[in-house]
Amino acid sequence: MNVKFVPKVIFSFFVFFCVIMFISSVSTVSAANSTNTTSFTPSEIANASVTVQKQIETNKKLPDKVAIGNQTINTAQYLHLAVEATNQIQQNNNRSISVNNDQIPQYSEESLISGSISRADYLDFANRIDEYINNNHQAPPYGFIGLGKISYQSQVYLFSRILSIYYTNGTLPLYINLKPFTSSNIPILYTPATTFTTTQIIQTATDLQKTIETTKTIPNTVTINGTTIYTAQFLHLATQTITQLKNNIFDPILLKNDDQPTYTEEQFNVGTMTQNDYLDFAQRITNHMNQNQQAPPYGFTGLGKISYQSQVYLFVRLLTIYNSTGSLPLTVTMKPFTSSNIPILYTPATTFTTTQIIQTATNLQKTIETTKTIPNTVTINGTTIYTAQFLHLTIQTTLQLKNTSNNPIALQNDQAPSYTQEQLNTGTLTKNDYLDFAQRLNDYMNNNQQAAPYGLIGPGKIGYQSQVYLFTRILTIYNSTGSLPSSIIVKSWTADNIPILSMQSVSFTPQQIVDTAVKLKNTIELTKTIPATVVINGITIYTAQFLHLAVEAAVQLNENNGNKIFLQSDEPPGYSKEELVNGVLFKDEYLDFARRVSDYMNENHQAPPYGYIGLGTISYQSQVYLFVRVLDYYNTSKSLADNIVVKSWSSQNIPLNQVNIAFSIDQIALTSNGVRNNVEIYKALPEFAYIEGLRVNIAQFLYLTVQAVVQINNHDSSPIKVKNYSIPGYSEEQLSSGSLSTEQYIDFAKRIRDYMNENQQAPPYGYIGLGKIGFQSQVCIYSRILDSYRIRGSLPAVSDNIKPWLSVIYNIPAGYEQYCVPTRYCQSDDPSIIALANSITVSAFSVYDKAVLIFEWVRDNIGFEFYYNTVKGAVGTLQSGAGNCVDTTHLLVALCRASGIPARYVQGDCYFSSGNWYGHVWAMIYVNNQWYWADATSYWNDFGTISNWDTGSYVLKGTYTSLPF
Repeated sequence: MNVKFVPKVIFSFFVFFCVIMFISSVSTVSAANSTNTTSFTPSEIANASVTVQKQIETNKKLPDKVAIGNQTINTAQYLHLAVEATNQIQQNNNRSISVNNDQIPQYSEESLISGSISRADYLDFANRIDEYINNNHQAPPYGFIGLGKISYQSQVYLFSRILSIYYTNGTLPLYINLKPFTSSNIPILYTPATTFTTTQIIQTATDLQKTIETTKTIPNTVTINGTTIYTAQFLHLATQTITQLKNNIFDPILLKNDDQPTYTEEQFNVGTMTQNDYLDFAQRITNHMNQNQQAPPYGFTGLGKISYQSQVYLFVRLLTIYNSTGSLPLTVTMKPFTSSNIPILYTPATTFTTTQIIQTATNLQKTIETTKTIPNTVTINGTTIYTAQFLHLTIQTTLQLKNTSNNPIALQNDQAPSYTQEQLNTGTLTKNDYLDFAQRLNDYMNNNQQAAPYGLIGPGKIGYQSQVYLFTRILTIYNSTGSLPSSIIVKSWTADNIPILSMQSVSFTPQQIVDTAVKLKNTIELTKTIPATVVINGITIYTAQFLHLAVEAAVQLNENNGNKIFLQSDEPPGYSKEELVNGVLFKDEYLDFARRVSDYMNENHQAPPYGYIGLGTISYQSQVYLFVRVLDYYNTSKSLADNIVVKSWSSQNIPLNQVNIAFSIDQIALTSNGVRNNVEIYKALPEFAYIEGLRVNIAQFLYLTVQAVVQINNHDSSPIKVKNYSIPGYSEEQLSSGSLSTEQYIDFAKRIRDYMNENQQAPPYGYIGLGKIGFQSQVCIYSRILDSYRIRGSLPAVSDNIKPWLSVIYNIPAGYEQYCVPTRYCQSDDPSIIALANSITVSAFSVYDKAVLIFEWVRDNIGFEFYYNTVKGAVGTLQSGAGNCVDTTHLLVALCRASGIPARYVQGDCYFSSGNWYGHVWAMIYVNNQWYWADATSYWNDFGTISNWDTGSYVLKGTYTSLPF
């Protein structure tokens, strides 16, 4: 019986046959002096590209085929080689590139404007084409670049030209021209790019400013370094130069084919642009011109709508200032483009030091608190400015002080708001709060050249007057203390609330917090409730505030940090919820939770209504009780507990005094019986074990069992402390059935214990006389040993009936052994097959996981070759990396059998998604007490699911243990 392999990209046999028969009549392009190979160097591909370009430019169309030496490929395969060669040339990588089974797209689209793209642009495009073809095994019908939508034909022509230039010049071109793919646009001639240095552009800008200010107009052309260009082109050069100068970059800049706008509009107010403003505007102009190949008729800045003429004048003035001063100006004056406004003189920005601003803020606070009003103006360093301008200076100073920066700050042209609103509760802002507010105000004023009529903070809506008063007070505190306040009080703006006294923040030592935690623990255990308030060092605070102090104290005590902790303005949550299992929380876990609670409260000024820990969702009440217990233990022992028991919040669970929990050997042995039963009944290792009603993970339980076995052997009956060990991320096993003597399993128990103490994780495998033993089998063996101890009162002389984990949890039905043995072409006993099966399934925790991993590996790693019946077998297919449906299935079945999983062959006639019937072979794999179909010949298929042919209409030919063909 001849069975044809069905490729991962299905195609008609009829078409395949016709292509083979017709190939001699198809026009081809050949590259001379190439060898017969399935891979080519970038130089060989570049050589072929010269001929491809000539063919396109002669015939005004793509060739039907491309030949490199004796290898004939389609243009899609050539395009794949060309983009990879382009990328490798850029990386100085001469590695040979393999030909892939890539298809030509069935259609193509293009909407492209003429222009040029840079080397960075076409390298990015090459990467995207390469990724598309790798994922789809087909060339893209179109792609997107800055000039628009580029067709498949233009892609082939583009990269043939790029590589032809490389072949001729030895380097990839800096820029390359593009036009729509039409006969009238072919050939596209290569003209090297024209570039100018930043020095040439700056000098030309200086000359152009003189021309503009003499003629009161913008000339149509500009001469730069002897080359006459359009002024629109020079605007593009100027905006790019401004951006480069800001970043201390002096690369040559390419001249682009930019046109002037056909019209222009302008409507803006006289004012000042900051450096950030004009840098942003320069970038937006650059982006517009890159996309449109035309200068913008107008643009928007904070001052309004600015015309093309004003854009040119602005950026030549900026470059002229740079030419004379060596730096970009902090601000620049803007006026509408009229002859009466030209020239616009450059006046350097007015700046003030942070010291001057802080001193003025101190004086302003006194004025406000004397008059109970905000004055319209402020005098700073002899200069009178608007108070709105001074507000801008104060918020920028506050931000700089946070970053220990003392740079001078430029005066902005800021106006007072035309109205103001306020709805503010008395409250406290933390440093983070007012720094965040300062940043938001700064952004608003930079964008609007006006102070904000109101702003939103935690206590409510804060008016303009309160904003001024707030930041003058902050800087006054800094002036007297040398540091920004950790918090500051805010009140609504009324005469009665002025002055707001600057009270020193309340803080407590960690020991004061610990002492209060001891008292609070006693109160909770007496009343079975959480009180609303707590008294600490004679001050009554909310319990939510104390929770904040407690979690920060726990973290500081762990770090031996005795710094005082500031009281925050924290509220209790409006609700609480909990879904918690009883269990053990370890020190690193409760300290991590403490940090998360602190972060939440810093951000929200409220205790969290619930939080997440390993044991579930923990309520506000349980959070308070947890951390007062943590600090109570510290008070007694002068160290934080290694672990602490957590139970759901209820009166029955109070008091809860289980800290640094340890279990007796009898308690561990009793739980071992439950773990053993779980494995034997449910054929699975439980995720958790429960000792005396407390949950531990199965890795922690393994530690308890091996330590118990070692202690029993040493006649040591002391309790065993539970420790925080994690489950390994994978497990490996290659184990023979047999038994272990007492000496052997005691030795292995010690090695497991030592590994866990060193790595804080259970070992993914270990070595005993029977071979490599996985994590699951380790738990199984020591659960059985301790369960035997529980029954007999002594350790067993021999731990017998040790089997591989797969044999423990997976019983192969009678008669299915035939599906687990090697055959002539299914060499499941070959060392290479066994080694691969082990490496593929190393992370699997179940037989089903193993089957899925094996299937996906074969599907994703074995390629297609067209032939009939068995040719290679499992080993040959693995070695070559490709095969037909028969040999691919041989490899899939062999890997399953090497892993102890029953697998067999199915043969049938199948109706494929291509619309054709083919003879076909696939596998059936037995896991979870059922057979799963597995066809690894198509990317469309998954384990148990076939999508590339109709499973409802196939004709079954046979099911086999060993294929007869």
